Amino acid sequence: MESDKLKATVIGTGVGGAGIAALLAGAGFSVKVFERSAFPGGKTAMYLREGCEVDANVHTSPRGSKGPIGKLARVLGADLEIREIGPWRLVVGDRSTRLPLAFTKPFALVKIASVIRPRPLSMLGAIRLFRKVLSIKTEADIAPYYGKPVSDLIAGYTTDQNLLTFFNIGGGMMFVIPATDASAAEFLWGLSWWARDASVGYPLGGYGRVPASFLDVCERRGGEVRLDEPVTRIVVEGGRAVGVETAGGFYPADIVVSNAGMKKTVELAGAGCFEESYVERVEALRDSLGAVTFKCALDYKPMDDALMLYVPEGWTYEDYFETIDAGCVPDDVPLYILSPTVIDPALAPRGQTPVVPF
Repeated sequence: MESDKLKATVIGTGVGGAGIAALLAGAGFSVKVFERSAFPGGKTAMYLREGCEVDANVHTSPRGSKGPIGKLARVLGADLEIREIGPWRLVVGDRSTRLPLAFTKPFALVKIASVIRPRPLSMLGAIRLFRKVLSIKTEADIAPYYGKPVSDLIAGYTTDQNLLTFFNIGGGMMFVIPATDASAAEFLWGLSWWARDASVGYPLGGYGRVPASFLDVCERRGGEVRLDEPVTRIVVEGGRAVGVETAGGFYPADIVVSNAGMKKTVELAGAGCFEESYVERVEALRDSLGAVTFKCALDYKPMDDALMLYVPEGWTYEDYFETIDAGCVPDDVPLYILSPTVIDPALAPRGQTPVVPF
């Protein structure tokens, strides 16, 4: 009976919240999912604009259907298809090439070198870095790199400015924060899996289909999704969470899972519920300034590639941030461009092509 089930409350309907809600419902819990917005998805939400289904942010799955999202969809039996994107285009200045997804192969390295144009001997450092990436097999392999930024890791393998720029932009692209702030350990771990799987994917129906498909599973298994009902407090008694409060009242729970972010979770539960060192760490966190996005819908097809990375000729992180710190707009900036309708034409009305520079 429903009253005999353990109760679970999940805060947030992003990929993590939606996924754990579906798993808990499948495990026999009575699940309630709370979302502060009137629509599901969090940072992976979608919206309709002039007939176009548009991602709220910019998303691809670096490992496609082979990665965690694809694996979870199969475990849940979710109605989700992640289509492999295929080769992507690298543009440096006025030079470009299409790169295979198996980007660590010798043929791919030759193509990268043809547009980046590093000093010939410096490619040996790039090859050593890729060999390091491919050598990562366990979490113990990345342990020495915790606390080290991606930029320092890369500088240990090459001093060529063109290669430094390429790899640093790659690190920033993976984490949406500058390579000077991104974790070298996570860079090696993520890139090693990406290299082995040689897959990049995008969900049919747009990235919002990921949390939506997981929430569909949750509801099919008896869970309840409550939109436009933000949690105002996580109720803690005797050192354990016993439920949540919203404008609608108190909802008791045996398990409370927060996907609202670290700072928000501490705020909802109260700092006194956590170790002081953890609270200090969370309070020191700041929002990243890794990128700005803009989206446009065109009445013509600007490119046949679903993904493109543009690197300005002679661009460096140092000059870029010096320009911004001086209050000026850079003359040229790197762009990560996703054209979702190359993968799924149904995302836009006939004759329109949404393109998302990042």
